Amino acid sequence: MKFIALEAGQYIFQTGKSEKQWLCQVLHLYPLVGVAPQRISKTATSAEIEESQRMLNEALAEQRAENRRLLETMLNEPDRFRENQDGYRLALEPPQVEWLLQILNDIRLNCWQILGSPGAQDRRYVEVNERTAPYYWAMEMCAFFETALLEPL
Repeated sequence: MKFIALEAGQYIFQTGKSEKQWLCQVLHLYPLVGVAPQRISKTATSAEIEESQRMLNEALAEQRAENRRLLETMLNEPDRFRENQDGYRLALEPPQVEWLLQILNDIRLNCWQILGSPGAQDRRYVEVNERTAPYYWAMEMCAFFETALLEPL
């Protein structure tokens, strides 16, 4: 995917046919939830903290459901991807670019958590196997599309 123009307030990207398929595949993973939901506090255990944690988890679940609905709507818009000789032309308004970056980053972060939060600093790496390969692929695809979406910004 490559940024090609800014037209009438929209960012225009060119994707190949395979890239469009990959983007749709990775976006259909949303909302992928990692190993555990974010904790308000790692040490507090009072009933008040537990109630706050429950409310946070509910709010996050509602937000993910709404994002999923909006994502499906966007992907199914007839003019979202316009076919051309090189693949597809994707037009996004600036808020849609930012929102899509957030969705991709959420998928990427959750894949990273599922893979055990690998990183060079602690020398933990992903062993790519039948179980981990789909998450590793999705994590890398998200990085690829995030980089393309950030180009015009």
